[in-house]
Amino acid sequence: MMADAEFRDILREVGIEATPIRLAVLAVMAEEGRAVSAMEIVSAVRRNRPANKVTVYRALDLFVEKGVALRHALEDRAFRYCLGAAHHSAFHCHVWCRLCGRMECVSEAAAGLGPGVLGERLGMEVTGVEIRIDGICDHCRRAGEGASPRPLSH
Repeated sequence: MMADAEFRDILREVGIEATPIRLAVLAVMAEEGRAVSAMEIVSAVRRNRPANKVTVYRALDLFVEKGVALRHALEDRAFRYCLGAAHHSAFHCHVWCRLCGRMECVSEAAAGLGPGVLGERLGMEVTGVEIRIDGICDHCRRAGEGASPRPLSH
């Protein structure tokens, strides 16, 4: 797990002041190791300290703007956030369960599509890759939650 000093370094590199709430938001995203909703982040931060929801949302917006976090839109219109490619890896892959809505970071799932391979194939310097794989997670399949998956929106 990343330490507070590492979070301070990340924020300093991109010119963001390391406030207690910003450090707490980074800690939550690092601990989760998956893309989580803003409300999940607010709840987790509030378990350890008082936190205004608007302040957490502003921190997330700033983190996305500076490349510290990635924001992912899903069909349910709730954004999910995870540590950004600039401070995690240049390759980012997620699997999203269309039944329970859980989004996991699993970059190794499609490692053959990393920046080096794509750069060679496309004849360009690839600085980042994001991939989302939609499906039904093993837990939902085993639980027999026979509901039909949400239709893909185009």
